[in-house]
Amino acid sequence: MFKEAFSKLDPDESLKRVEMINSEVNDFNLDTDKTIILSQDLSFYPHCSLLDVQDFSLFPTKHVFLIQHKGGNGNDNKNFTVLDWTNTPIFKLNSQVPITLNTETVRSYIRFFFNFVYGEHGRFLLIDSIDEIPWREEPPISARKSISSLIEPLTLKKETKDGFIFKATLIFKDSLFSCFINVFKNGNIEITNETILVEDIPAIDDILKE
Repeated sequence: MFKEAFSKLDPDESLKRVEMINSEVNDFNLDTDKTIILSQDLSFYPHCSLLDVQDFSLFPTKHVFLIQHKGGNGNDNKNFTVLDWTNTPIFKLNSQVPITLNTETVRSYIRFFFNFVYGEHGRFLLIDSIDEIPWREEPPISARKSISSLIEPLTLKKETKDGFIFKATLIFKDSLFSCFINVFKNGNIEITNETILVEDIPAIDDILKE
């Protein structure tokens, strides 16, 4: 899962970012007094920050994620890219920032990608341990132990001239499966060699996007 730490911006810096977002991102009108912004740097996008933006003046709360980057990137929004739960804005960023992938950054990119991209039929949830499964109902201890023994954390298996090959464990709908994740130098991701480990597990089959 994508578990990198965010830092809350101080009021002055938050106000500055809100004003920038409102002026540069189409159809955004964030409340300058009731919007909170959290930020974190991204190792695979040099000079970029991931912003977690929540406008509490609205009900329900407007909650969006953006990438802030220095200079123009060919998008309509000069300094910001809105993450829309598809791979489209991420792939555009990969070529425009551009993306920097190496053995120190690629794991974070994989976690970021699976956290912010939802497929047509649902989300692939990257799992490193039994505690990361979003249980709909808690399974018996014996079942937890059995499932836990099947989970292999995200592990680099090979670096190639084209990119990186990882072994991983994913959840899709109600199935737990192992697979290989091929990450290419340009940031494209491919899932191969899927093997179902457990079916009909009592897990939430998708986590609602804000």
